[in-house]
Amino acid sequence: MEKKLDLRVQKTYKALTESCLKLLGKKPFESITVNEICEEAMVRRATFYKHFADKYELFEFITHEFQRNFADMAKKMNTSDREEGYFLNSIVLVLNFLDQNKTLYRLYATGNLPASLMTSLEEACLQELDIYIRNLINNGVISPIPPDVLKYMLSGAILNAAKWWYYHRNTVTKEEMTTQMQIFIRNAIGIC
Repeated sequence: MEKKLDLRVQKTYKALTESCLKLLGKKPFESITVNEICEEAMVRRATFYKHFADKYELFEFITHEFQRNFADMAKKMNTSDREEGYFLNSIVLVLNFLDQNKTLYRLYATGNLPASLMTSLEEACLQELDIYIRNLINNGVISPIPPDVLKYMLSGAILNAAKWWYYHRNTVTKEEMTTQMQIFIRNAIGIC
């Protein structure tokens, strides 16, 4: 069972996370200092070092939190018995996750998301797709595409569609994007 953090600690972590992400929008991680993170978060350096050894440990914490939040959202996702429904829910999950984490979304879409955070998002997406595809296979559903290939294809399609949508979100709604992905799933992959 996961131990609940004190409210003050939660606020400190939130402030440091938001500060780090805001600074990432302005310059590369390597150029960001602990002083800048603390100043932006309005947190004392002593408080920072009470919780994290350095900015790399903070970044590792941020990465794990995003991965955990994505997995939590995936568990709550309304899965469908039909593959198409599941994959559409996956698209909506990624769009909603990125929409709720606007700074992360902007960094992802503009290519400024640090590699470890991008890898974390990709791994979370792949893990959810892998679980679902394995369940389909165990239930006798067969796809013409090998499972490992399928999960990478779908993960890439979902993440890149989310990136494209970021640049076109003023002209394309989330619902329209989902419809476009539905067409893609039906025609390009052929598993319905």
